[in-house]
Amino acid sequence: EINIADYEFGSVLNDIMNMTSKKARNKGLEFCLQASRDIPGKLRGDDVKIKQVVTNLVNNAIKYTESGKVTVAVSFDKEKSTLRIDVIDTGVGITPQEQKKIFKSFMRLEESKNRSIEGMGLGLNISKQLLALMHGRIEFESEYGKGSTFTIFVPQEVIDENPVGSFLEETEYKPLRPDDHEVSFTAPEAKILIVDDNELNLEVITAILGDTEMQMTTAMSGSECIETLRKERFDMIFLDQMMPGMSGIETLKI
Repeated sequence: EINIADYEFGSVLNDIMNMTSKKARNKGLEFCLQASRDIPGKLRGDDVKIKQVVTNLVNNAIKYTESGKVTVAVSFDKEKSTLRIDVIDTGVGITPQEQKKIFKSFMRLEESKNRSIEGMGLGLNISKQLLALMHGRIEFESEYGKGSTFTIFVPQEVIDENPVGSFLEETEYKPLRPDDHEVSFTAPEAKILIVDDNELNLEVITAILGDTEMQMTTAMSGSECIETLRKERFDMIFLDQMMPGMSGIETLKI
């Protein structure tokens, strides 16, 4: 189902970068964000589905790129009110034969040469279906041995014309390399519980905290949080406030 709501586009960019940049760094890849500074700051659409699609494309790009870089380029066509996101890699590329079946379920690129790489699974197939539900589309270009570019186009209503440029200036995303990121502490004995009804948010926070070596447990509802606490003790709980059924405030009181 598509869930339409107003959202801050800068927040979407931030989530995508947080969820994927660490994987790129761990492989020694450069990871670049190139976003037009005049993209409207607030849009209306299904931001969760857009993040799912783009994250899938970026993760695939990282999987199939052993050296070089992965680039996410973002722009907005104001005349057509359409968001465009390109995911560009310098990876293995796709043969002409494989290009014909790239969106089939459980597609895997050249199995004999890429056995160590997790397959794309249903990712591209589902991404194409999600984009169709949002009246969008996906295109790609690839040269075998040199890399691929996947491009999505998604119509989005503009809610606030003020550009997202200030977000980009504040975050200053630059090419990321393994030595750019340092963790200020590790706490392998610390146990934390993270509670959020949005699976994407759980992925973001666990990715951000991964290098701290803390023992992380997740729950997707207030009731699941309570049940988990009956069985185990935690040093810290990250608790989402807005959850269906039992809110974060109600959960906290219990």
